[in-house]
Amino acid sequence: MLSYVDVKKIKEILSAVCDQVTYSPKSGTFTARKSYFNNTSSPEKVAQAISLVLAPANYMVKVVGCVDRAMPCGGSTVASNPHYKVVFKAS
Repeated sequence: MLSYVDVKKIKEILSAVCDQVTYSPKSGTFTARKSYFNNTSSPEKVAQAISLVLAPANYMVKVVGCVDRAMPCGGSTVASNPHYKVVFKAS
């Protein structure tokens, strides 16, 4: 189980890579979202970027799932626009 300080640190580090990061203490998983306009990447590449930026801080990442949420643009939040969603656990 990660401490509050660890969760805060991971969220700060990922703010350079992702648009939105949430943490579920119940399941111990992070959900990271990266929005896009033109589909030029993949959720797997976002997961790889997450692993790369957390490695120097000595966090190991285990990806639980990757999804490409393709939907029409125009929503007010990242979750309601096209985005890559990566669910992972950190230790």
